[in-house]
Amino acid sequence: MGETIENFKKFTNFKIIYFLGFASLSCFQPFISIYLHSFETITPSIIGIITCLIPFLSFIAAPLWTGLADKYNSHRLVLILNCSLTIIALVLLIPTDGNLFGIFLLVGLYSLSSAPIFPIVDSFVLKQMGEDSKYYGMQRLFGAISYGIVAFVTGILIHHSLNSIFISYAFWMVLFIAYYIYNQTTMGSKLKKSGASLTNFRKLLEEEETVKESTADGSNSEDIVLEQVSENSSVNSSPSITPKSYDDDMKNNLLDKEDSSENITSIQIQEETNTLEERLTTKQVIVNLLKDAHMMIFLFAVMICGMTANIIGNYLFLFLHDVKHASSLLLGSTMPFTVVMELPFFFFGKQLLTIVGVNKMIIIGHVCFITRLCLYNILAIESISPWFVLPIEILHGIAFATIWGAGVELSNQMAPKGYETTYQGIFSGIYCGLGAGLGSIIGGFLYEHKSPMYLFRFTAIATTFSLIIFTLNQLYFSKKKKEINNCK
Repeated sequence: MGETIENFKKFTNFKIIYFLGFASLSCFQPFISIYLHSFETITPSIIGIITCLIPFLSFIAAPLWTGLADKYNSHRLVLILNCSLTIIALVLLIPTDGNLFGIFLLVGLYSLSSAPIFPIVDSFVLKQMGEDSKYYGMQRLFGAISYGIVAFVTGILIHHSLNSIFISYAFWMVLFIAYYIYNQTTMGSKLKKSGASLTNFRKLLEEEETVKESTADGSNSEDIVLEQVSENSSVNSSPSITPKSYDDDMKNNLLDKEDSSENITSIQIQEETNTLEERLTTKQVIVNLLKDAHMMIFLFAVMICGMTANIIGNYLFLFLHDVKHASSLLLGSTMPFTVVMELPFFFFGKQLLTIVGVNKMIIIGHVCFITRLCLYNILAIESISPWFVLPIEILHGIAFATIWGAGVELSNQMAPKGYETTYQGIFSGIYCGLGAGLGSIIGGFLYEHKSPMYLFRFTAIATTFSLIIFTLNQLYFSKKKKEINNCK
């Protein structure tokens, strides 16, 4: 447990990035259906069509944006540009006043722009963490914390004005962009180093002040910095300080050789040449992915789970509002309950991946989704209070955390060298894009032409079918792997 706590203290900057990023997300996506439903001319079917823009366009845009970011190594530019466009799109929704054309246009712009944000963030975090990537969940759980807190506050604010959705989004996204840019600076990058806890960060600041004071006294600052590097290198718990920031061990080993700039340049060119030779083309990556039956069935299961999550996310609030006459306070109160179980599952993500395994975590996620959908039938009883939904929503945290944590790890492992961001984009595009888009269209149609309970029962059956297919696939490939090992 002590080791787990020590690992939790690492990578403070990633925790802040996830906190701010998901704070902005929680202001808009849980409440878009309520916003659209406030206009009399917009029916549940139209809500389904509009909300499907976000996942469907994201499904198309996420791999394209992340592919461009990988190809031109322009992840920072792509992220900042798209974050800015999402702010513009949502703020401009305020004066539309229910104009369908304007809503379609701006929601479409938001969908295209928001698609690559978190795939790029996930890939950035995993790369920076290196061998510690299994502690990804400890960073991601701060996104769950902010999602629950900010969504609860937004649920209270929309009781006074629905436009607070867009103002709150802009506020949190501006903070996210500002901190992301700061994180790329010399000062911000000091928190980026593996093992850099807040305590060690304070030590870094103190050492930097010592360098400045000594320089003012006429001392050679370069000698002082190199002396500190020597001292820190003998202590594993303290990150070293170098005159410049380098990304790999080879560059760090060459740091002390002031006259070796030509050698460093030569090595960098050679590394870039080798990387280009080893990289597959995007077409080859996609073809190899389509040929991998095991991966395709995994993506099918991810798609169904994305559909299920979207149906619940978009139409549970409508059901509670229309049928159970729930207040805005109740709608906002569901969000902390949806994320409360994400926290322990993300916190102990490494242990779960090691002990339970990727495949079993995905099976657990399916079971939680199915159980949650079945329990909604209790709400169909008139005498049951709508507040009964709160304990049911606890299952969301388990379902989402297991599927998302396992999916991110599997995508990172399966990705060819140099295409890690692309694979995160594909995974995210399938779950949040294709699957969620199907959920919006199917959900809107069944909600309007059948009933909310019919919709939830249909979704439970579809998720059960996905669970059976995925489980049989795992049994088949496990048996096949054993036979291959026995032949060896």
